[in-house]
Amino acid sequence: MMKHLFNALLAIILISCTEQQRIPEYAEKVDNVFSDWKPTEPGAAIGIYRGGKLEYAKGYGMANMDYGIANTTNSVFRIASTSKQFTAACIILLAEQGQLSLDNPLSKFFPEFPDYAKDISLRHLLNHTSGIRDYLQLVYLAGFDDDDFYTDEEVMNLLVKQKNLNFATGDEFLYSNSGYWLLGQVVLKVSGTTLAEFAEQNIFKPLQMKNTHFHDNNSMIVPNRASGYTPTDDGFEISMTQLEMIGDGGVFTTIEDLGKWVDNFSTHTVGSQEFTQKMQTKAILNNGDTLDYALGLNITKYNDKPVVRHGGAFVGYRAELMRFPEENIAIAVLTNRSDGQAGQHANQIADVLFDKPKTSVDKIEPQKTSEDYVTTPEKLAHYVGSYWNDTLMKGNKVSIKNDTLYLDNNRLVAIESGQFSLVKYPKIKVSFRDDRMTIQFPGRDPQIYTAYELPIYTASDLNTFAGSYYSEELQVSYLLQLQGKELLLYINGKKISPLVSGKENIFVNDAMGTFEFIRTKNKSTGFILTSGRVKNLLFKKE
Repeated sequence: MMKHLFNALLAIILISCTEQQRIPEYAEKVDNVFSDWKPTEPGAAIGIYRGGKLEYAKGYGMANMDYGIANTTNSVFRIASTSKQFTAACIILLAEQGQLSLDNPLSKFFPEFPDYAKDISLRHLLNHTSGIRDYLQLVYLAGFDDDDFYTDEEVMNLLVKQKNLNFATGDEFLYSNSGYWLLGQVVLKVSGTTLAEFAEQNIFKPLQMKNTHFHDNNSMIVPNRASGYTPTDDGFEISMTQLEMIGDGGVFTTIEDLGKWVDNFSTHTVGSQEFTQKMQTKAILNNGDTLDYALGLNITKYNDKPVVRHGGAFVGYRAELMRFPEENIAIAVLTNRSDGQAGQHANQIADVLFDKPKTSVDKIEPQKTSEDYVTTPEKLAHYVGSYWNDTLMKGNKVSIKNDTLYLDNNRLVAIESGQFSLVKYPKIKVSFRDDRMTIQFPGRDPQIYTAYELPIYTASDLNTFAGSYYSEELQVSYLLQLQGKELLLYINGKKISPLVSGKENIFVNDAMGTFEFIRTKNKSTGFILTSGRVKNLLFKKE
């Protein structure tokens, strides 16, 4: 009896030692990436996969602050737009089954759309080159609050009412959640089952992703769910959603399950041998330009290494899944806090794995000491003023506060002569030359702004813009009311904020976007609203 007990204890000790030996040497450095987060706060779960195996996984912080439940590798997170690759995979599988073609027009499935749908293919939807306006932004512009509930039917009705596109199909790239939500509806139309059911039977079940699903029922109980949170002045508050839209997002999953999905890009347990190549085929614009975006995936580089990745952000969740195909390494970061910066943390983990210096959003590049780069108030004064970008319909103000240059409310630090970076986001560069200001975001085309003089309006001038304006596409009225020297915006009786003058006949509202007024004989007859992923939205004066 004692011999059996001794053997059992010995086995436990050996297993324990083996488990300890399996902890990779980089583990402490990876853990340090999250060292700024307190264990009592919302946090994250991460996974590092090598050769199709989960090499290192760990949870950080709280999955549920009400009950003090910690995040683990089995915690279930909403992954927001990282879900798009699963929607794209469902479309690929239907194409491989012969039930549709990526070149089928949207009008084939939804003839109720305006004529422009005849020129929009499923591929355009997959590549974000359709020009269809983003439904989340449309709903917001229609006056819905963050906590308001609406249905798939209401989203479809809203999209069908859009008479125009953001741009001619195939001419540009503009991220649109509408495209992927519509692809989910295409799956339903073609297969006769919901996207959630189709993905379950054709992806999650074959890959044994037992803790993964498209969340199209907000009453559904999800064991081990990590609640979403957002920071407040004195802590955190719950940040969840009751919306049931899927396709553009909606996947709930775990670190362990994502490893099975990553492995499928090599094994093709789901899909044909060409599955990976199809998913990673980059978009091509009408002018022949090739984009980094493929089918729910970004095909790009990180530190000169080819990488396939996609992030997600919705309510209190942030997610990032990145694969380095040449090294057969993948990284997943799932967070349940809206300040989670999952993409940045994934990059930091990659830096650890590839022995690169740690990147940090808080790290400020050292200021050069050459006299050419010394910033005096006199030198900074040359950059002060208002700048405008006609393409983005957006303006920025550069000012000096306490001998420091600011871009709107963002403090700048000099890095070279005429070049600065944002203190809070050092990878964003701002440069000045002649009357132009260039803002460079990492991995994006530069945004070029030109200096201009702000128009000055009297109260009498402003009053000519006042009145009620109606959008047939949104079926909502915006009321502009002159109060003192301000033109205030009201939507559904709710006071929003003032309109601030931009260029002539153009005003900017910090909440709703840019208003370009249509004038006839010094009177306003309407305006065109541009707001993020929604452009060219017409309002007529009532």
